[in-house]
Amino acid sequence: MPNFNGTCSSKVQSQTTMEVPGPMNRQVGVAMMLGKHKCAVPQWNDAMMTYVGTTDSVDGNGQQRGYFHNVHTNGRYQLRNLRSEGLHDGRADR
Repeated sequence: MPNFNGTCSSKVQSQTTMEVPGPMNRQVGVAMMLGKHKCAVPQWNDAMMTYVGTTDSVDGNGQQRGYFHNVHTNGRYQLRNLRSEGLHDGRADR
């Protein structure tokens, strides 16, 4: 897999958070974001990203999971050996 870096500027399109049974201050949330990549690699520059993620937290600390999908500037979903979709698994800490 090639190694390169860049940035992605995203804006939340929709977000919902609710309290659920369990420990005090437990919240579950879901969000959908749209973004645009900036990168020196032409296949990734101006690629559009959609991200949908969930958070399960207590007092602002917890698990974050999501799915991302990129559409590249030439309209293709996959470019040679570049992965254009995948999963995100992380931690949310206050």
